[in-house]
Amino acid sequence: MLPAALFAQQQTIIKGTVHTVTDSAIAEANITAFNQKTNKPIVSTATNSKGEFAITLTDNEVYIYITHIGFMPYKVNSISGEPLIIKLRPQEQQLNEVPIKGQKPFIEQQFDRMVVNVDGSPKAGMDAADILKKIPGVTIINQNEVTLEGKGVTINIDGKPTHLTGNDLMNLLNSTQPAGISQIEVIYNPSAKFDAQGDGGIINIKTLKRSKPGYDAYVSVTGGHGWKYFSNNDVSAGLNYRSGDNYLFCSYDYDIGKQSQQIQQNTYLTDINQRLLDSITYATPYHSQNIRLGWDHYLNKNDVIGVLFTGYDNSYNPAITTQTGIYNLNAANKDSSRYSVANDPRESIGGNLNINYKLVIDSAKRQELSMDADAGAFKYNNDNNLDLSAFNEQGIASSPLQQFLQNGSTLSHIYSYKADYSQKLYKGILESGIKASYVKVDNEFDTQSAIAGQPFIDAGNDDFIYQETVLAAYVSTKQTFSKFTIQLGLRAEQSYTDGNSVAADSTVKRRYISLFPNLVTEYKLKNSSFSFSYSRRIGRPPYNYLNPFIISNSAYIASQGNPYLKPSFTDNYRLGYNVAGKLTFSVNYSNVKDVITDLKLVNDQTKVTTNIKANLAHNNNEGFNAGYNDKLFDFLNISYNAGIAYNKYDFEYDNAPATVTQLTFHTALDNRINLPASWWADVFFYGQTKVTYGNSVNLPFSTTSLSGGRKVLNGKGNLSLSINDIFFTGLTRSEAQYGNLDYNLKSKYDSRSIRLKFVYDFGNSKVDVRNRSSGSADEQRRNQ
Repeated sequence: MLPAALFAQQQTIIKGTVHTVTDSAIAEANITAFNQKTNKPIVSTATNSKGEFAITLTDNEVYIYITHIGFMPYKVNSISGEPLIIKLRPQEQQLNEVPIKGQKPFIEQQFDRMVVNVDGSPKAGMDAADILKKIPGVTIINQNEVTLEGKGVTINIDGKPTHLTGNDLMNLLNSTQPAGISQIEVIYNPSAKFDAQGDGGIINIKTLKRSKPGYDAYVSVTGGHGWKYFSNNDVSAGLNYRSGDNYLFCSYDYDIGKQSQQIQQNTYLTDINQRLLDSITYATPYHSQNIRLGWDHYLNKNDVIGVLFTGYDNSYNPAITTQTGIYNLNAANKDSSRYSVANDPRESIGGNLNINYKLVIDSAKRQELSMDADAGAFKYNNDNNLDLSAFNEQGIASSPLQQFLQNGSTLSHIYSYKADYSQKLYKGILESGIKASYVKVDNEFDTQSAIAGQPFIDAGNDDFIYQETVLAAYVSTKQTFSKFTIQLGLRAEQSYTDGNSVAADSTVKRRYISLFPNLVTEYKLKNSSFSFSYSRRIGRPPYNYLNPFIISNSAYIASQGNPYLKPSFTDNYRLGYNVAGKLTFSVNYSNVKDVITDLKLVNDQTKVTTNIKANLAHNNNEGFNAGYNDKLFDFLNISYNAGIAYNKYDFEYDNAPATVTQLTFHTALDNRINLPASWWADVFFYGQTKVTYGNSVNLPFSTTSLSGGRKVLNGKGNLSLSINDIFFTGLTRSEAQYGNLDYNLKSKYDSRSIRLKFVYDFGNSKVDVRNRSSGSADEQRRNQ
């Protein structure tokens, strides 16, 4: 009798996994095997919660077709028996915006991050800054600082941290168009692969790229008006071109305008029974340019080499008028006045060249090697021209006009190299890498003073040279066991810093090694999931914070850097619960040692308040957040969130302990409305009670914004209008009281503005193709 095996057909079991392009598992993806000759289906199955599948074939002349709602289909033409690793790309949005069943939600909760799907849509916001303020947990404070759940955040573009801070960063975000944005990722506790620099999480803005031959392009024109002047006037353009083995991409924007601000500040000097009332007016013309130019060349299907140049040129020329009234502490009439008129031109210009190489060693084993080399030069000039005059209570000059000329110049050079390796390991992936960076910063400062009509005399100068070398290595792994996923990593950084003040013949040297562990876990239930994450971070001071120079801003206000600043260290913990990707709850806690911030020092004799960069001893931040996002009635997309936080700062002031604490409530309500005839509207509200930042407390405020628009020119154009802070309630008010410091401040600025934008889009087939993270990105971010 012949063995039964001779009569049975040979069986082949094909196994594989299905993920998104961001490596998130896709459950319930449909896997179907078709006969190559007849195109008839033979057998089908679906992926499990981890994106895994296994299918048994009795015929080798088949192809496999993978589909899932909201994603592009994927076809496997030949079967080798090796495990398949499939990455599905999101379904491209149609120009006429015909609703697609299963279309991606605006906000997605993933394993270790929150993803905002912008997909080039103008409905997401007027610009990147407008989108960020609508993301749950993200706040923009004092016009120029982005925070995430109460902590500082690193802003990335395509995996590369920006090198700008303050006004320069906001100009970049204001000029980054939604037409060029694919997604915004919010990473609460970054893995060990990322640089440890930063207090909190990372916000990564992923740009749109093209995967098919051809080109995509857009042009954008924005006209705006602030409280008093035209501002946020912007022209932007972007291009993606792919042909054969070459991929070119570039973007350019030019922003011009004039900012306005009025500040009133009371400083109470109880020891000498006086009150100073500073009335400060800013009128600041500005312009900024930003450029990104890149080229990727695919040597073959596994090797790609790329070059990326980023550059910027930002200029501000504020005219600052300050009137200081000097009063007896409880008197209504002033005794005398001091006036100052300052012209404070600032210019920053820089460029960075990145060369990147990526090799896919074995796609089945997910073995990849990438290397980055960076070289950058950055220059910052800040001239402070100040005229001071004094008048008695009758308005008669009581002293001659004093003049100060302060010229500062900073030249930075940054070099770095990094290499990253990854491979499949057990039920997940293993990543490891090294990095080396070197920074040299040369700061020159010169001061001259004179009495009106007399020649200027030398009032002091200095040259501060700072050098920093950081050597780093890391290892990280992510493993999935049924419903449980864990990511565990460790990063080590050895730092060498030298700060030398030439005039003072003073050198500050530091040598230290630091370890940065990271842990992210997730446990999935039927329709929900729990997550826990922890990371340790370091906050190295921006280079200009280390300059020891004293800059006079007005008669009684000055600012000064601190060469003795130490890095801060932050331990971040976060516990999250997600229901159906719509309802989220989170509890977070952070502990920061040696917080770097401004500390106001008041001299009762000279009446001068100096804002000095300092390390506060300790900061605790505890918070609870809840959010809900969903699509209602087929025309309304909502994103609501609210939270409560408790902040405590401990520090030493005038050789005595001081504490600042504050309990804060906040809420944000975003309503995106789809209207007939391709019209849309968005109503956004944000409000918060008192909140503390370092040693000062900001008083309650709220802001309401309205935007809307429609598609034009057969769907290729978008016209939109935005009115920010309609009721002009988004004013900054702050106060502080500890030691001999007692002050309050009210700032009225361009929170209320109107902008009209037109965007023309040349294409619609835009898909992310490559993520690049250059080696010197972290160092550049600290350069301003």
